[in-house]
Amino acid sequence: MHSPHPGMEPFEKESDPRVRELFQAASEIRDLFVNYSPLSELNQGQFFLMRHLYMFEAHGCAMPHLPPGTYDEQEHGLKITALAGLMRNAPPTISQKVDELEALGYIQRRRSKRDRRAVYVSLTDKGRSLVKEAVTIYDSLGRKVVDRLGDEKISDFIATLRDLKAAIAAEQDHFSAEFARRFAALKENKL
Repeated sequence: MHSPHPGMEPFEKESDPRVRELFQAASEIRDLFVNYSPLSELNQGQFFLMRHLYMFEAHGCAMPHLPPGTYDEQEHGLKITALAGLMRNAPPTISQKVDELEALGYIQRRRSKRDRRAVYVSLTDKGRSLVKEAVTIYDSLGRKVVDRLGDEKISDFIATLRDLKAAIAAEQDHFSAEFARRFAALKENKL
């Protein structure tokens, strides 16, 4: 088959069924672990947000992936913009979830004492207690899965996932550079 766009042939091949199966399995696992709320009163987005706050409160600045200025000892909370970044959501989406959780009494929102533009959120005692119980349930689920599969399978699986992550990252870097080069060439030819 001759491509109408020279140089784009590797991107036009039929999809490999193994690749589709890999991405489908990864999506299903993500849905089971990430898009899950062990609490019937909270949807998955609300639980995920509260879990982030709980982990932040438990580990605070020991979380190396947090950008500078995310946490302020005097403010006792996480900036909404930082929380949005951690959750890979837009700040208005996070604000809406915070509104819902604040109405339920699980989260409190405060303006910064030093910068009125900055808004910090933290768990209330009620919210902290609820998430602590949920995390216990969530961890129990994880332990049961590990026990069911056994140490050897889990260790092999973790190693395979790390290899997969490294391979995907390397290929994404290559793909992004190659796609940018090809897209620029296509633009020069006026697509």
